Amino acid sequence: MIENKNVKIEKPRILIIDVCNPLSMGGAAITLVLIEYLRKNFPDAKITLMTSRKRDQEIYIGKYDMRDVDFIPHMWYREKSSTLKTLFYSFIPAILAVLRIIPRRFFRGSRIRSEDALSNYDVIIDLNSDAINEHYGIVFPLFTLFNIFIASLSNKPVIISPCTIGSFRKPFMNSIAKFVLNRASLIMVRENISWKNLEKLGVPKHKISLGGDLAFLLQPKQINADDFTEIDLTKIERPMIGLAPSQEICRYAFIQRSKNPEEKYKMYVKLMSEIADFMIERFDASVILIPHSLSDEESPRYKLLDDRIACQSVYDGIKNKGKVWFIRGHHRTDEIKALIGKCDLFVGCRMHSTIASTSMLVPTIALAYGEKFEGIISDLMGQRDYVINVSEDYNVLLERIKSRIVDLWTKKDFVRKDLQERLENIQKIVNSSLFAISRAIEGKEVF
Repeated sequence: MIENKNVKIEKPRILIIDVCNPLSMGGAAITLVLIEYLRKNFPDAKITLMTSRKRDQEIYIGKYDMRDVDFIPHMWYREKSSTLKTLFYSFIPAILAVLRIIPRRFFRGSRIRSEDALSNYDVIIDLNSDAINEHYGIVFPLFTLFNIFIASLSNKPVIISPCTIGSFRKPFMNSIAKFVLNRASLIMVRENISWKNLEKLGVPKHKISLGGDLAFLLQPKQINADDFTEIDLTKIERPMIGLAPSQEICRYAFIQRSKNPEEKYKMYVKLMSEIADFMIERFDASVILIPHSLSDEESPRYKLLDDRIACQSVYDGIKNKGKVWFIRGHHRTDEIKALIGKCDLFVGCRMHSTIASTSMLVPTIALAYGEKFEGIISDLMGQRDYVINVSEDYNVLLERIKSRIVDLWTKKDFVRKDLQERLENIQKIVNSSLFAISRAIEGKEVF
């Protein structure tokens, strides 16, 4: 129950903002786990998702059967065909969103009334998992921080679900992050480094909780051979190795940062193709290319985000195409996790693809580009030897990946046992995160 002006609310109204993109397998996994938990523990609650795009609502309802969940459009974001147009068309709605909620913040005891997108809810949960850092530039963190700021003006508890908080290089970003995050009721982080970053920002310890990524609790869906029409699982010979290229990781790759983006992308594709051929020839393996983040062709960021483009480019560069399969369709995140779980070894370039693999006890090579890999896959899952930073010289990186793959292959049985032990612990940590959310919803002390 939520304590609100000494009135106990039996049926909490829960608003979830910064809802993850359902075309991202990691984002969909996080959303799915949270919704299932809230359904189970608050069966009478009204759950509402504030989505940035109409398409997101259609996918969550159609593919993930969220017909019992309400959806409302974003209070100010208006996506257009380019980033510049999006900023232009979102500016006025953003100002209006703040102006509508200011009376509620500063005139609580007066007769002034103001209807806004947040007025009908008792608690607000922010579901961003990796937006409050500068890995993807400053637009994403500013977008997320602005959403949290508006939510904080509502006088409702604002809970930030387990996420990564980066260290900001730009002083003005540090100031904005400090101001906004101090207004949250509870901030849950996925790694120790995020906790330290919050302390550096001056966020008090009583607002911080060390949790775990919700995707670790995603249950794989039981899949049949005909669930993936692009491939025939019954004809794929063992050993089977999953390879999940990323369409955007190349921007962080290689020590030669002076090279232009197109050149770096070609180098990255060549690297992945060589790795695929190496695994096929060394282990007589079958390789499945598994995109872990998709996008609409109409989206202005399609060519930057859709891993199917990277998979196709990698496939085109592989010599041993007769041993390669390619997942081309849009599947449920729990289906993709189940498929990854059938692999004997996995190489992932997106963190949630490696969360899926390690939580399915699949020996994993993680090609990393940020603190989140170090904190989650290296530390929590104990796979430091198999987390490889991609910001190295091409030849050095290629040889390092090959040697780590060979080492992992020889130790794969030991690694599976180690993952099993660590998974039990991290699932307890993630469940403690969900319990903290429950306590906050009920208006109780979290710590």
